[in-house]
Amino acid sequence: MILVWILLIAWGLWLLAPRIGKWAMRRMQRKMQDQMFRSMGLNPDDFREKTYSDKKQSDKARSEQRRRASKRASRKIIPEGYGEYVQFTVLTLTGTEPWLDTSASPIYVHYKETQVTDIRWHEIK
Repeated sequence: MILVWILLIAWGLWLLAPRIGKWAMRRMQRKMQDQMFRSMGLNPDDFREKTYSDKKQSDKARSEQRRRASKRASRKIIPEGYGEYVQFTVLTLTGTEPWLDTSASPIYVHYKETQVTDIRWHEIK
């Protein structure tokens, strides 16, 4: 019966080890930070409260910024019908060459390069 309890406790600790490790790391970081603030003559509790409220405000500002950016991204900058279709040529180069300069190289590099040529454009300022 005791062996079963020992096995259950060991299994539970094994499952919770990542969470316990993260908790211990956060606790050590907080203690180190508190010690550093005390050595500078600051009250760590005041700083922690200020940091929490600043974080809430910065999170709110960040979400507003994302919302504005997504609105901006959805608008078209150049209207439809502006411009014309042009003919162009797409050149594709594929191949395999040895990685080293010698022909006895056991490693080969495969590549595929694409380039658009014969195209006209006008710069919009």
